[in-house]
Amino acid sequence: SFSGFPFPTIESFFVFAPIITFATLPFLFVDIMQRASTVSVLLPLMLFSLLFFSWFPNMANGDCWLIEGDKGYVWLAICSQNQPPYETIPQHINNTVHDLRLNDNKLKAVLYSSMYRFTNLTDLNLTKNEISYVEDGAFASQANLQVLQLGYNKLTNITEGMMRGLGHMQCLFLQHNLIEVVANNAFWECPSLNSIDLSSNKLAHIDPVTFTTLNHLMVCELAANP
Repeated sequence: SFSGFPFPTIESFFVFAPIITFATLPFLFVDIMQRASTVSVLLPLMLFSLLFFSWFPNMANGDCWLIEGDKGYVWLAICSQNQPPYETIPQHINNTVHDLRLNDNKLKAVLYSSMYRFTNLTDLNLTKNEISYVEDGAFASQANLQVLQLGYNKLTNITEGMMRGLGHMQCLFLQHNLIEVVANNAFWECPSLNSIDLSSNKLAHIDPVTFTTLNHLMVCELAANP
């Protein structure tokens, strides 16, 4: 047998041959072919899985997928769609992580106390959570952060201190929130920003002063606002 799919043996065929009629043979043939087809699909997947985990023995760590480099560095940690979903930012992740993906969970808030450890972050994905609050200075320790994704959450305003310390951030995604207010100086500490997505929010007005310090800004998405 292959992977739990029994195939008729020669002995069983001769035992039951007298009761197999020409009417049942086509159905037997179709059943065998369907089982063989299933095995032909599953077998390569099983082999790939075995090879994958032999090549990357540290890939799975707890409930996150990790890609590690030399000396214990973690380049990528994928903790998205966790079951049960995370409600707070997990602290068991190695603080050397560069790319942290926590999208599709149930995070409610982003606090400095849960973020200060991750000083090497260059990419942070918090898309599709339930975040309604980001503490002022929450990202103050992420001086190397280049991409911050906060889309599809429940933010209602962007305060003057929310993006504090993100001097190297280039791309900021805030689409599909409930944002009504952006402070005039919300991005003043983010001079490297070249792309901001504020589409699909509840913005009726943004003071042009908000963008005066963004000399590298090339894209500002404001579609689907009032």
